[in-house]
Amino acid sequence: MEEIGIRKAFGAKRHIILIQVLFENLITSLIGGVIGLILSYIVIFNMRRWMLGIPANEPIPFNTLISLPVILSICLTCVLLNLISAGLPAWQAASFSIIRSITQNDKTV
Repeated sequence: MEEIGIRKAFGAKRHIILIQVLFENLITSLIGGVIGLILSYIVIFNMRRWMLGIPANEPIPFNTLISLPVILSICLTCVLLNLISAGLPAWQAASFSIIRSITQNDKTV
């Protein structure tokens, strides 16, 4: 919150603040999505006999591992979570006065 107030004090426009906050959070969300995807692949490889009925010595079919609808839904989920978790608070914080943004001191909005 204080960071937004300081940026406003130096003349940053509301939409620039929102874009920067959303972009920073989007990068974090996408990194989390990629980590989750990698962890799910590790689980699939280690539990393929139980989950997929594929013996350990046989390869997993490519279309089981890489699915365009799954990857697109992960990206869409990351973007939606970004808008909800960062967009709304940043929109509210950017609408405060400079003094209120700086002196808010981690109080709930």
